[in-house]
Amino acid sequence: MNRAMKRTSAVLALGVVTALAIAPAAPARAAAGPLVGTFAIAPGTCASTVSGSYFRMILPTGDANGPFAGNGDSECADQTYTPLSPGTDAGLITGTQQPAPNPAFDSAGNGLASRITRPTPFYGVHFAVSTEAVDPQTGTTTPAPVIAVDANGALSGTLPSFGASWNKQTFNQGSPKPDGSYPGNSSRLAGTFDEATRAFTLTWRSQIEGGPFDNFTGVWHLEGTFDPAGDEPTAATTAPTAETTPGAAGGSGSVPVGPEGGATAITAGPVASDEVGAAPEAGDSAVATETLSTEVSTSSEGWQPARWLVLLIATAGLAGAVGLVWLSRTEPDVSG
Repeated sequence: MNRAMKRTSAVLALGVVTALAIAPAAPARAAAGPLVGTFAIAPGTCASTVSGSYFRMILPTGDANGPFAGNGDSECADQTYTPLSPGTDAGLITGTQQPAPNPAFDSAGNGLASRITRPTPFYGVHFAVSTEAVDPQTGTTTPAPVIAVDANGALSGTLPSFGASWNKQTFNQGSPKPDGSYPGNSSRLAGTFDEATRAFTLTWRSQIEGGPFDNFTGVWHLEGTFDPAGDEPTAATTAPTAETTPGAAGGSGSVPVGPEGGATAITAGPVASDEVGAAPEAGDSAVATETLSTEVSTSSEGWQPARWLVLLIATAGLAGAVGLVWLSRTEPDVSG
């Protein structure tokens, strides 16, 4: 083998080693499918910005971007945000129901359900949330919550059994509704999941039907850490040991009703950006028991290299080819 061939082999070997060194390992794809366990929620906070888990309510005249109703009992400077705190179960559990106790209200109308979140003050009365096998508002049998992740870390799911209890009334706040619909400003459940840290966000909108808040829309934002079934709840989101006791303000707390049945005591808050995304098109509906396997992306395209890496390797290959041509022209012939 002459020296030109030896140099050619060395250049090619160097190119292969360099490419292997700079090429990142293909990341493991997230396992797509249902997440069964506890979505342990982080408490909502009202520091310089609102973070953690919270509830908002869109006025009947609004859309996904607001305007929002204010809550006079909110701790936040922007009282359109109502912070939520984890309940005795630390958060929302999939694959099972977390029903309210019996009775579901105290004598003043405060909701007593405390497994998902702690009862939260709202216009002098505490509201509570639960998931029920039979929806108290419609009498419809509803399946347990199902939340799934796709290969890209996006969450979707069905949550028709979710309801809020306030002032001796229960309002379905599911996504979809028990009949599978998404009326008005309602939206599908959406969110994100980090497989490495188990951090999640979940957001959905559900229009209220009937009662003093008819055609208002609840906006629910939960975030925290997912604990698979069998794991202990994350310490940072473990529920408090003491139950929240409604304060002196917890009277009947009825919202004054206007001549058309609207809640006149609610004040409009500032318009904010849409946290959920565009509302579904008219007529968009899904049965509450739909199989999420059709919604979860199971793309098998595999890992795609970054554009900069492709360009870098192509450039290195071109440089190697130029080098080989140059060597072949400048190397003296020693064969004879």
